[in-house]
Amino acid sequence: MTSKQEPYSLHAAIFPSLAAISAVEGDKMLVTFIDARYSKTIGSNTQRVQSQFIKRNLNRMEYMVEIRWNVEETGHPVTVKEILKDLKANGIPDAILKKITFAIPWTIYNNEKRQNENIHVSWSFRPQTFRKGIWKRLKALSHYPGKELYEKYCQIKDELVEQIAQPTRKRWRDTILLNEPHPELDNAEFRSFWQGKRFALILKQSRGSFDLLDIGEWRA
Repeated sequence: MTSKQEPYSLHAAIFPSLAAISAVEGDKMLVTFIDARYSKTIGSNTQRVQSQFIKRNLNRMEYMVEIRWNVEETGHPVTVKEILKDLKANGIPDAILKKITFAIPWTIYNNEKRQNENIHVSWSFRPQTFRKGIWKRLKALSHYPGKELYEKYCQIKDELVEQIAQPTRKRWRDTILLNEPHPELDNAEFRSFWQGKRFALILKQSRGSFDLLDIGEWRA
């Protein structure tokens, strides 16, 4: 722990697309829990009706897949790459995340053994709607934290948007997954976990409200 904490807290955020995480150097991340879904429209038609009140009569058939797994089923974590490989073998191009937990390597000092120990710390991500206008403001800048990640996310979304169903499309449009920092870790230790993780955005909270989160740049 550092002796002086900055007057703000840091949070990690990811987009709810497993394919986007994999595409930006996240394919080797170890996963211990995943709850996700994928849905697409496989047929629809609009019927005409004789009514002054009914403006549209749409029949739609949707295909939906629920993805749920935890480390207790195998006794060891799996990588993002392994999950996507399995999904694609079953005709599913992406998983839209509801919750995911990563196991990230971490070294601690064991006072009893008087030596360093290598462990894994769990980081769980859950949905958080981001503030409207934040991307519009950032796009005005030539460079901003996470720009490459956001562009990759948009590319994958654009490739699949025509075939996916509305529930999946909605989650893509207005949701990120946010992680609350562990209370026993300070900002310096948070940086040691997340610096260099190109699939994650770093959010800075300085006023005690998620509504006031801003994208925070790494500082020396």
